[in-house]
Amino acid sequence: MSGPRAILLLLLAACGQSVPAAPASAKATAGKQEPLKVETVIIPGTGVKFDLVYLAGGTAKVGSPEGEPGREKDEAVREVTFAPFWIGAREVSWEEYTLYYESWKQEKVDGVTRPSQPDVVDPKEPFPNGAEQSPKHPAVAIGWFGAQGYCEWLSKKTGDRYRLPTEAEWEYACRAGSAKAAFNPLDDHAWHKANSQAQTHPVGRKKPNAFGLRDVLGNVWEQCLEPYAPPAFGPVVRGGAWNTPPGDVRAANRQTIPEEWAERDPKRPLRLWWITDGPFVGFRIVRLPGAEGKEERDAAAHVEIRDVKIVQKGKRPDYLDRVAGEIHYKGSSAVVELELTVFFLDEEGKPMRKDPKDKPSFNKVYPALAHSYHPGDHRKPLKPGENRTFELEVPHPFVEAGPLDLDKVAAKVTRVVLAKP
Repeated sequence: MSGPRAILLLLLAACGQSVPAAPASAKATAGKQEPLKVETVIIPGTGVKFDLVYLAGGTAKVGSPEGEPGREKDEAVREVTFAPFWIGAREVSWEEYTLYYESWKQEKVDGVTRPSQPDVVDPKEPFPNGAEQSPKHPAVAIGWFGAQGYCEWLSKKTGDRYRLPTEAEWEYACRAGSAKAAFNPLDDHAWHKANSQAQTHPVGRKKPNAFGLRDVLGNVWEQCLEPYAPPAFGPVVRGGAWNTPPGDVRAANRQTIPEEWAERDPKRPLRLWWITDGPFVGFRIVRLPGAEGKEERDAAAHVEIRDVKIVQKGKRPDYLDRVAGEIHYKGSSAVVELELTVFFLDEEGKPMRKDPKDKPSFNKVYPALAHSYHPGDHRKPLKPGENRTFELEVPHPFVEAGPLDLDKVAAKVTRVVLAKP
C-alpha cells in the first residue's frame, strides 16, 4: 500500500479513526475485514502506549502453495476459521518490555511473578557495528518464556487477556488478505539483510500492510504461541529479520530456534527467557476480545484435570520430560480456547511454579485452541461432557549443579475462552 491512501491511513490511525481496509484476495480469505479499527492502549501507571488493530476474522488459508520460491516442506496449506481478535500494530519495543523485565527493581513488582534477568549478555547492548538500541527499537533476544511472562504481566496490569499469536493468527494478520509470498516491493515494508545495515530499526518506520500492521515481515523474527512441532518442545518464530535474506522473508516461512542462536549460553537446556545470540528475535502481542468474567471462571472451575504424569524422562543435554494427562469438562458452554499450565511438584508435593533461581516457568498446553495452525481435535470446540488428552515436553527445573530429581507433575487451568453464540 502506498501513495495518498498510505498517508491517509497514517493520519487517521494517529487520531484513532478508521479507514476502509484494502481489498482482500478471495484466494486467501473468505472473511471480510471491517474498516480499520485501531485502539491505543496506555500501560497503567506509565506514559508508555502501543496500538492494537482489530481483525474481524473469517476463514483463511495459511501456508504456502507448491511451487512458491523458497517453499519448505513444513509450510503445509491449512484452512482456519478465525473469530475476531486484536493484534499489535507493531512489534513490542524496549520501551514496553523494559517496564516488565526491569520491574525487579520495584517492590511488589508486577502482581504475577518476578521476571528473569539476562545473566549472560545484556540484550540491549549496541550491535557489533555500533548501532544503539533505543526505547523505540524492538525488544530483541527474547525467549519464549520471556515473551509469555510479558503477556501475563500485561494482562495483570491492564485487566485484559494478552498472549502471543498462534502461527495461524500471525500469518492471517501478516497476509492481510493477500495470497502472495511477500509484500511487493519488499523494501517498502520490511527491513532485511539487503537494506537493514545489519541492525534492527525503530518499530513502525516501514509501510503497513492492508490491515495496518507494520514490520510484520522483517526487522525481527516474531515468537508464536505453540511449539514448532507439538508435543515436542521448541518455540517457532515467523516473519524473518534484519539479517534474513530477502528471498526468505515470506509470510509462510516457519523457523524453529536452533542451538546456534544461543552459542554463548553455557546452560543446557538453553535458557528459555533469553536467546543469548538472538538479537533478531522479538514478538508482537494478541489481545482476546473481552476480559475474563464469571462465565469463564465458572467454566474453568468445571475442568477436571486427570492423571497428569511424566511418561518419558528427559535425558542429556536437554532434559525435556514428556508429560501427558487428560481433562474432563463438566461445564455448560462450549470452550474454544483452554490453556493449561503444567508444573513440577517438589519433594513435599507443593507446586513449583518457579525454579530455584526464582524464575517462573510457562509450560503451556492447549487441549482446545480454535486458531491453531496445527491440525487436530484441539481446533474443535470443547463440548460439555467431553474428555480430551494432552501431551507436551517441559524443561526440567535446574540448579547450578544440574537438574533437580523430580518425578511428579500437576496442571491448572490458566485461561478459558468460551464460544460466542
